[in-house]
Amino acid sequence: MRKGVIVSLLVIGLMSVSCGNKKKAVENSEVVEMKNTETNNEQQAERRNSKVTVELVDMSQDIKSDPFTILDAHIDGNKLHLTVQYGGGCGDHSFTVLGSKMIMKSMPPQRPVMIVHDAGGDRCRALLTEELVVDISELAYTKQDGSEIFLIMEGREKIMYVYESEETEER
Repeated sequence: MRKGVIVSLLVIGLMSVSCGNKKKAVENSEVVEMKNTETNNEQQAERRNSKVTVELVDMSQDIKSDPFTILDAHIDGNKLHLTVQYGGGCGDHSFTVLGSKMIMKSMPPQRPVMIVHDAGGDRCRALLTEELVVDISELAYTKQDGSEIFLIMEGREKIMYVYESEETEER
């Protein structure tokens, strides 16, 4: 009976020692993973300087975009601020703000606008959030101080854009 108790104690002792080693190994690997994550975030932040352009186009053509989500959109002066979220992390991305050449006649006039995302073939799966700031003066109804136009973005409410001349912006 004593042999059975001694064997049981040895087995329990070995199990507790081996569990302690596993716990330490897990703790060490977590530290390494966190360091790698921080490095990846820094690398992603360097990459997140997406190129943004504005174009007036014929919106009747077939326009394709890589997936993304607009989390927020607002206008400050002649700048459109977009907070976007998309998958990636391994390559450069670009966005294009497409404004329709055709303006809807209303008071004030309305211009359909579409945001197009080009992931550049980036198939990485990190979920990135980025604020894009783009000069949208090309989308103004007229380039006269106070000229008003509603910009209609897919899936968003209309946004009022009031053109500001450079003199007004400087004040």
